[in-house]
Amino acid sequence: MSQYLAQPWIRNSSYFVPNPLMLSYEESDFLFKGAFQISKITYDLSVNTVKLEGTTAWLETPSHSPGPYPVSEFSLEFVNDPMLVAAVPKLSKDGRYFGIERYLTAEEYENNGFTAYPVFVPESKPVSVNVSMQYTNSCMKYYQLETRVLQRVVLASSEPVILLDEDIEINTQEMQVLVAEGRFRPYFIIDIPARLENFKVGGNFLVHNWECDSVRFDPSIVPHVEEVKTGLTHSFLDQETFQKEGKAAKTEIELKLSNIDLPTFNKFTITSQLRAFNYSAGVKTPFFTKDLSEVGKTETYNAFLGKLGIGFMNWNFDFRAFNNYGAYGMNNKIYSSRISKNQVKEMFFAGTVVEGKPYRLTDFDFTDPNILMNYNYGERNLEDYNYNPANGGLAEQIDTFKTTRPRYDTGANATYRWDPDDIAIEIDHVDVYKIAGASYDFWTGYWNWTWESTPCRVIPGNEVEKVEPYPNIRVPILASELKQLSGRWHLPRLHIYYKRVKAGAGLSSVPYFYFRFRSPIEALAELEITEAVKVLYPGSYGLFNPGETVGPNINNKLMPIIEPIYGAITFPETSDELMNSIRADMTGIVGASSISGYLVKGWNLQVGEYLYLDGPFGHEEAFFIPMEESPDHTFTYGRGNSSSQTGEFPISEEMVQKNEAVGSDCSVLPADLKITRVRLDRAKLMFDKLILNDDLTSNVINPAKFGIKEE
Repeated sequence: MSQYLAQPWIRNSSYFVPNPLMLSYEESDFLFKGAFQISKITYDLSVNTVKLEGTTAWLETPSHSPGPYPVSEFSLEFVNDPMLVAAVPKLSKDGRYFGIERYLTAEEYENNGFTAYPVFVPESKPVSVNVSMQYTNSCMKYYQLETRVLQRVVLASSEPVILLDEDIEINTQEMQVLVAEGRFRPYFIIDIPARLENFKVGGNFLVHNWECDSVRFDPSIVPHVEEVKTGLTHSFLDQETFQKEGKAAKTEIELKLSNIDLPTFNKFTITSQLRAFNYSAGVKTPFFTKDLSEVGKTETYNAFLGKLGIGFMNWNFDFRAFNNYGAYGMNNKIYSSRISKNQVKEMFFAGTVVEGKPYRLTDFDFTDPNILMNYNYGERNLEDYNYNPANGGLAEQIDTFKTTRPRYDTGANATYRWDPDDIAIEIDHVDVYKIAGASYDFWTGYWNWTWESTPCRVIPGNEVEKVEPYPNIRVPILASELKQLSGRWHLPRLHIYYKRVKAGAGLSSVPYFYFRFRSPIEALAELEITEAVKVLYPGSYGLFNPGETVGPNINNKLMPIIEPIYGAITFPETSDELMNSIRADMTGIVGASSISGYLVKGWNLQVGEYLYLDGPFGHEEAFFIPMEESPDHTFTYGRGNSSSQTGEFPISEEMVQKNEAVGSDCSVLPADLKITRVRLDRAKLMFDKLILNDDLTSNVINPAKFGIKEE
């Protein structure tokens, strides 16, 4: 309020009545007797004097109305201006000083129109973010026999388990847009007084708010006016001159460090607005918001337990989810996507029950004898033995190899009667039968092959090579085991004895397991991050999705990666008694000891995604986390909705939050990350002098207290 309490005695014709101290009054309390009519005002900055030039006009009859005013506006001149170089400081929201952003010449700040200066501050006041995380244990039903389709149905869900719910303090940095409206005009320049020593920054600088100078040049006077009630007189004459000369004629008034306070427009009002912070280039960031209250509150995640059939994809026993049986005479099995072993926390085989519970599989050991059964296959498929012996076979009798595969019989009327046995595990041995002969059947159009009734050799399993594509095998064949027919040497028939996962014959040979799928929380805590994101977003990696959605929605979120606390967990009860028998036999995450990082989805803010910030005092701000450099990044700013300008604010390496990119659009941020504040504030200038306004006030600030004062 000091600016207003020190209002001087210049009176502008646009004002209704003089009011030097901005006090309430009655018009009848003031009596104008004359005035000094101002034609020119000159400030001498070398000696800190102000000189008023003009003429004197006295009223023959005093009046309650101000005046008389001159017929024209006054002019303003500054002489002996030292043209001090100013510095734009880097000040954080909480008032800490981080050096100089740039230097400005006197010509730049004394003739400024409307300018914005980008400033980066590497440290700022921390923010408090509520981080919460919870999960639900859900039991699932997958294959639906009645609809013949793999359909995810939630049978039951437990109440949410809260792992984390606390306020986390996160450090910040600042990207400031400092707006300078109008010219910054020194009227008086003095050495820094001792009482301002604690205001200094950077050695010997004082920080000044950039307050625009907007002088009104309307006809103006210095009145000679009397307060009727008190008899006090305010005048352009000093007391001695008035007592000696009375209504003296003056053409010049010169004062030292006088607070004459020129008439101004809205001197302390700034109307700027930050229109957009990403005008021409995208900014990769997990969020861009004014409100941080929701960024740490993640959705409820699911841990799934459900019964699912599988089939193997290769001899490494990677497996995929059984989907359905082929229709329209194509009695083959149909599968959904592959199931990554990282997706699975535990597996229980439904085909082996021990003490009323499904058998727990250890480390995906599908060679475990507790889940296997013996099986055998003899080659009878048409593609192996339905050709003219003159058109096949080998040209000479040599040692060679034969590639074939275990198969299962899907039924006499099936189109694909002998499909590959996709749950084969171990080859026990292979019997070799020499071909006996081949004849053509004119009724069927087929060649009928026959072979000897007893094997000529037994090949042990350790001599059988497993080759891809699964379940192919390759066995060595001796030259003596070949049979010559129609001038060609033909390979013997094989009968394969092998082990497969316990299941029925034909199309019923689908082994079912109870899968406890790894939740997103467990994946992040227990796996390498590159593998964890595959569990979170299985569809993006061609994997089976055990849930109903494509993955956790972490857009505009910080998903905590926790250091887990383990304990007993329970899945809800269902109508599946075998599933119920294991629902309480689980260990899982029941709490978090700390946060080791955050998973985010980095997306680019596109042109047109505006975020408005109103100025100028830094009250309103936005938050984001720049995750990559953007040398072409710009911003727009303006006054109200009438005009706008564009400025450059490149995002450099110093401003970027270090992150580890994983997958196509996810990244990991460290636990000690920094959030970037985007602040619109008014510009500030530093001088090694104290700059005074025309009313002897100063817009100097104490940075140590500035942040507190501005909140």
